[in-house]
Amino acid sequence: LSSGSYDSVSFSVASQDTTPRDFALSSDGTKMYMVGDSSNAVFEYNLSTAFDLSTASYNSVSFSVATQDTGPLAIAFSYDGTKMYISGYGGNSLYQYTLSTAWDLSTAAYASITYASGASLSILFKPDGTKMYLLGNGTGIVTQYSLSQAWDISTASSDSVTFNFTNEGGVEIVGLYLTSDGTKIFSVRQGASIDAVYSYNLSTPYDLSTIAYSGVSFDVSGQMTGPYDVDFNSNGQKMYVLDISGDTIYQYSTVLNTKTLDLSTGSVFEITPTSDIEVALSNPASSGTSSGATLLLSAVGTSYTITYPSTLEWPSGTAPTSPAIGDTDVITFNTIDGGTTYKSVLAIDGAS
Repeated sequence: LSSGSYDSVSFSVASQDTTPRDFALSSDGTKMYMVGDSSNAVFEYNLSTAFDLSTASYNSVSFSVATQDTGPLAIAFSYDGTKMYISGYGGNSLYQYTLSTAWDLSTAAYASITYASGASLSILFKPDGTKMYLLGNGTGIVTQYSLSQAWDISTASSDSVTFNFTNEGGVEIVGLYLTSDGTKIFSVRQGASIDAVYSYNLSTPYDLSTIAYSGVSFDVSGQMTGPYDVDFNSNGQKMYVLDISGDTIYQYSTVLNTKTLDLSTGSVFEITPTSDIEVALSNPASSGTSSGATLLLSAVGTSYTITYPSTLEWPSGTAPTSPAIGDTDVITFNTIDGGTTYKSVLAIDGAS
């Protein structure tokens, strides 16, 4: 999260439900699902490019859960997409469904399996389906369960292990995400002037008794006032946050977009960043020479901010730090090799 940045990509689900409560992505990133409280239904979306929210579209497939619960709050799927789970405040329970065709909501059916867990705002599973974690509605407390039969919630039993996320602030904890390796949990917080995602570490994977706050959080208040759930793509480089105030899901990057140019080759590259980017410049080791480079920076449609490392040596003049929209700036500098390889980095914060 410390390298997080907004991708300027969002997707509205308001046409399907004006009270979205939770969402989930398929394991391959080509499907997305949203459960809404107004309609008491789950809606399915296609992503023509995996994990790219800008390519999302509603595929006109929905599934009503009203017979089981008229207040759905959370949704989750088994890793293979053949099982779906819904939690709601109408019946204060967790419900299990079967999809005869993986990830195809049109083939969903209630499995007649219910677990009286109370209403949950988030449903998390270990990838093998033998552990489950439920976030209590309005409590900020997550409870750990074991499933004696994988993915079958009727075999769930509490491990008597809990964690209270309100320890880092007395605000509402409304959503959780567990990484596939079980070493991180992310929580969504709203209220008390805090709209952010917080990161926690588990020193023993999947064991809540070993959880600790990492000290890292990411503020989403620039995009929303009602963050309610968080999800990630398969490699953790993209993050998605649901805003219930605007009925919209927002996409973020969690790593800097990095390009490296080796000055010894004389190569040239051109790139239009969609998020933060690092430009790294290095000399060949022990060459005893200096190498130069020129960056042509154009602010097209939006401004950006440039930060410079202390190792950067300027031959003359002052480099721009915040070029205006429409400006084109040429930056020329040298990296000096004194028998050691030196690397200088420009961190460009912006969309162009």
